[in-house]
Amino acid sequence: KAQNLLNNLKKLTLDRAHVDDLKQRIDRLDKLLSDLIKKIDENVRKPVERSLQTLQIGRAREKEVQAVINEIGGIVDAANLTLKEADELLNLAKAAIIDGAVKFEFLPRLLRDLENGTEKLDEHRAILARLNPLYKEKYVIPAQKHADELERQSNHLANLFKATKELSDIPLQAALAYQNIVDAILAAEKAAREAETAAENAYQQAYPAAGEALTERAEKARAKSLELLAEAQKLNDEKVPELEETMRQRKDALDDLSEDLAFGKRNNDVINRELDALPKGTVFTLVAIFMC
Repeated sequence: KAQNLLNNLKKLTLDRAHVDDLKQRIDRLDKLLSDLIKKIDENVRKPVERSLQTLQIGRAREKEVQAVINEIGGIVDAANLTLKEADELLNLAKAAIIDGAVKFEFLPRLLRDLENGTEKLDEHRAILARLNPLYKEKYVIPAQKHADELERQSNHLANLFKATKELSDIPLQAALAYQNIVDAILAAEKAAREAETAAENAYQQAYPAAGEALTERAEKARAKSLELLAEAQKLNDEKVPELEETMRQRKDALDDLSEDLAFGKRNNDVINRELDALPKGTVFTLVAIFMC
């Protein structure tokens, strides 16, 4: 623009001296303009370009910082979620520990009940073992003796009838003998019925709810007692120790799990506190680096 102005002035000016003076002024002005343009280029344009480059670098670093902040926020959220899950697992473990402890406390009482039941079965078996010989001696053997006596009287009657066939002159003796045999049969039958009734009465007094015969119920009771005793003994010898060991193992495992969860919760609390403080400190550090 200055050069164009100079050319225009040269065309319009007719005074040589004035033109020379004006030319000198224009030359000085041109030099000043050149110096000004040079200074502007050195002192303004280049710093502005450097500032723009620095600004672009700063914006790129700002994006990196924002990405780091976002990543840290995701880590914090994941840590909080993990901490929440750990708290839930800890609550479940505590409930399982309490439940296991309660059941473990019930185990000794169950063992005592089994032992008491075993003792009662032993007592019942002993009673039956004593009653069977007593019933046999008091009722069965006398009934057997009556039966033997009945058989003996029957044989005697047969012999008497045989004698009446050979000696027809003593029919009265045969009739009397027959009457004696009949009386003996009736007496034996009555004694057998009384023995059976007495045995059943004794058994009904001991077990009022029983409906079966004494011998059948006694045999069934004896077999059932032996079976229950065997099962109780097996349970006492095998199942109860096994159950106790299982409960101890589960309690130990739950104790270990409780300790691990408590340790994990403490670590999560520490990590959570550090993560809560991390974004602010990280941003300040990165800004300080950029400022340098």
